[in-house]
Amino acid sequence: MCSSDLTAMAESGRTVLGMSFATYKTDLHPGLTRHALSQGSDNDGLSQYLGADTPIPMFIESTGAVGGFSLSEGVDATLRSIPLYYKLDGYKYPNLGLAAYRIAHPESEILVPETSDGEFYLRWYGQGGHKGVFDYLPFSDLLYSAVQEMQGNQGSLDPEYFANKYVIIGATASGLMDLKTSPYTWAMPGMETWATFLSNVEKGH
Repeated sequence: MCSSDLTAMAESGRTVLGMSFATYKTDLHPGLTRHALSQGSDNDGLSQYLGADTPIPMFIESTGAVGGFSLSEGVDATLRSIPLYYKLDGYKYPNLGLAAYRIAHPESEILVPETSDGEFYLRWYGQGGHKGVFDYLPFSDLLYSAVQEMQGNQGSLDPEYFANKYVIIGATASGLMDLKTSPYTWAMPGMETWATFLSNVEKGH
């Protein structure tokens, strides 16, 4: 990534990057705490993590928000609920979807139903995957359209396609290991978790 990309990320203020949490100690960039919601308390019911796999420092400094994506399936390997928050080094961080929602609604009071231990129960909408509930767009299509515009031609993808939308970038290849199981779909791309969460919250589901 070049400096202009970092500048675009910083000027946008709307990018959200993910981090996973660990039960072992890791070095943490001091700038990470600016993405925390607050300092955690000892009686908030959240598990305390000792470390995290975070974005690289220049990304932490440029992105609009950082959210956690560590998830645990139920006893039948089905994902039914997700943590709203994670506690790391004394600070409370939002999940990836909640971080995005806060950027989209900076002035709104966020009222999200949760359990006593900070879990949010998902309302799944149906079949997952590229022929399911949510629209999928190959990144190659976006890249090709951008190259067309850089060459002075009309891009094959209308930029307005993305207007007023959450755009979740993730992997669909099974070998990349980001697969989850919902009550409707076995081994769907994990990014559908966050699309479902955001749709639940936006629609009051």
